Amino acid sequence: MAGFLLGSVSFFNVARTAFSHDLAHAVDQDGARDTYRLMYARLSERWVANGCFKHAVSLPAGDAQVAEAWHSLGFGLNVFDAVRDRSPV
Repeated sequence: MAGFLLGSVSFFNVARTAFSHDLAHAVDQDGARDTYRLMYARLSERWVANGCFKHAVSLPAGDAQVAEAWHSLGFGLNVFDAVRDRSPV
């Protein structure tokens, strides 16, 4: 197996939204960027055909290769979520 990409469909802000959790996708390290691009191209066609025009993907923290692959598709360039400890700033 080179990789897998799963997602769920729900409503977010009254719009059908497809979401792939960080545990719902993975690829082999060799050719990760191209593999993600191919898998997303195929799955996104299904999402759009089912009326899902918003797509969200959660990525594991610290995996630069995975982040670059999704960034090449336009994900994560506008929004980043972060978690920090509760110590004073």
